[in-house]
Amino acid sequence: MTRVFSGIQPTGDVHLGNVLRAMVRWVDEQHRAESLYCVVDLHALTISQDLAELHRSSLRLAQILLAIGLDPEVCTLFVRSTSTSTPSSPGSCSAPPPTASSAA
Repeated sequence: MTRVFSGIQPTGDVHLGNVLRAMVRWVDEQHRAESLYCVVDLHALTISQDLAELHRSSLRLAQILLAIGLDPEVCTLFVRSTSTSTPSSPGSCSAPPPTASSAA
């Protein structure tokens, strides 16, 4: 079976392009491949961020992904900063959750 890994940053608002070009495709794709989807919040730390807002945005984006139809019984969905390893990915790298000092 094909394995798919895709991520989305929690910065900015979800817009029509996100929905049509990624999210709707992910909902369909989860039934055709071993699918892992990630809110890549640690990628957002390349610029200064309000960590509390980043956390809220990350959880809100995960909720949106569930609301549009990603099924945790069918695919893997996770917020990167809450995971010490990438589920079902042998040999993956891991990183600790961001702290105020690491984001400055």
